[in-house]
Amino acid sequence: MEGKDTARKAQELSPIIIDIRRNLHRNPELSYQEHKTAAFIASHLRDMGIEVKESVGGTGVVGLLRGNKEGRTIAVRADMDALPVNEANDLLYRSIYDNCMHACGHDGHMAIILGVAKLLAPIRDSFVGNIKFIFQPAEEIPPEGGAKRMIAEGVLLDPPVDAILGVHIWPDVLSGEVALKAGPIMAEADKFELFIRGKGGHGASPHHTVDTFVITAQVILALQTLVSRKIDPLKSVVLSIGKCNGGSAYNIIPDEVRLEGTTRYFEAKLGNFMKEQIEKLVNGICQAYGGFYELNYQYGFPPTVNDYQITSLVAQSASEILGKEKVHWIEAPSMTGEDFSFYLQQVPGCYFWLGTKNPDKGIVNPLHSSSFQLDEEVLSLGTAILTQTILNFLNNKQYHIGVKIES
Repeated sequence: MEGKDTARKAQELSPIIIDIRRNLHRNPELSYQEHKTAAFIASHLRDMGIEVKESVGGTGVVGLLRGNKEGRTIAVRADMDALPVNEANDLLYRSIYDNCMHACGHDGHMAIILGVAKLLAPIRDSFVGNIKFIFQPAEEIPPEGGAKRMIAEGVLLDPPVDAILGVHIWPDVLSGEVALKAGPIMAEADKFELFIRGKGGHGASPHHTVDTFVITAQVILALQTLVSRKIDPLKSVVLSIGKCNGGSAYNIIPDEVRLEGTTRYFEAKLGNFMKEQIEKLVNGICQAYGGFYELNYQYGFPPTVNDYQITSLVAQSASEILGKEKVHWIEAPSMTGEDFSFYLQQVPGCYFWLGTKNPDKGIVNPLHSSSFQLDEEVLSLGTAILTQTILNFLNNKQYHIGVKIES
């Protein structure tokens, strides 16, 4: 199909895609609890005559659509899990569960991918090769995440995947537009837990204590110098403290204070460097004040690094659907993390952002917000873009747009 035909057929399918999304939004499930979600997806795939494997990587579902003869295989992935967020939206299809909500667009991702399957299944005799539909659990629980587990259980094999695509609903991009980037588009997101220990006592007699709050204050301030004074200013690194717990009363100096934080970066070697520098700095401060510490550092999802050629193919395919003026090559990646990165370590692919920001509809809230909403009109556009990219890939179309591709 050409771009105009794909866009038209996706638009005709829009009511069904929206209905799927609303069903999924109403019935969210947390990481590795996506049993009803998986059954719903598997049922849709089977109804289309697509081969289905269930319980892959826990609750994951994989569909395989074979063309008219053997050829290359392209995969497309959607994440299935919701977040422990209590929905604030007043919608007919709002979450029926307390503290469980699709606040990151995963309901939209699943609906888009099922839309792709519904477009491609009826024309399976018209293309060579295979399409693998990956519905993945547990994207929201680093450092492991569901992608790593599905890969370990062979999701990229039998038949082997030659390329992979993924899309994320993105509230910082205008509805109906696409943003993408070759190379790193999302960061590695590490997590650390830090315990500062001293000697508690009465607030009236601080000289008899080793004050954990004083040490903690020094540590929090000093950690900010690691990025500004230890990292090349041309490299992007973030260190943030998000949680600080300690104490039980206004006049008691506690024995322990607990901190939690994150580091974000794009070069893998910076992970070990940041861990070593945090430990070195905290150790020095604790020794100076007579305290002690314990550092638990977890490496998160690796950086999400897009393949140049596949990204160019997505850009051209999106241009066929939306027009070139609505396809944006971005310069600065996001410091958020994504376990789609594990797939990209194995096969070339592209992870891109589908805009959903629509101020006229009041759709402006960020991901992970209790008031997050998506513009449902973009779902058919995402379906059309992925469908066209898949067909262009299986037809061996090569594009040279946005970045230089060596022939």
